[in-house]
Amino acid sequence: MKSKVFLGGILLAVFACGCSNSNDSMTEMDKEFNEYAYDAAEQFLEQEAYENIETGELEYRYTIYNAELDVYEVGYLAEFNEKDHTEKQWIEIFVELAGSTKSVEDVSSAYWDETSYEMNYDTFFGGRQDKDGEWKNINLIEN
Repeated sequence: MKSKVFLGGILLAVFACGCSNSNDSMTEMDKEFNEYAYDAAEQFLEQEAYENIETGELEYRYTIYNAELDVYEVGYLAEFNEKDHTEKQWIEIFVELAGSTKSVEDVSSAYWDETSYEMNYDTFFGGRQDKDGEWKNINLIEN
């Protein structure tokens, strides 16, 4: 009888871990930057959505840092479907934070179609190189 209870407890724990939300997989640094940027991203999403648009929940994706500019970029993704459009769509929202104060400097977006979503959703975001220099994922920066 004790082995059945023990086995049941293990199965329950495995099920609970498997059904956890994406916030559980966020590092402490991810959670910190999500707190700074989430409200700005949510307000931007509300402004972009007009009456013919249905939006999903914002999903935190990453935070990257540019040491040269002393700027953080926090990325989010949400479904962004026009009611009369058959293909699914998403909006990626970028919130720029000032490095020293972590205050919001700018919010912008890009739109994904089904193909972009399938190609990019599961991509690990370690950083990027662009005209502004090197952007590194905050979880990969040595402190």
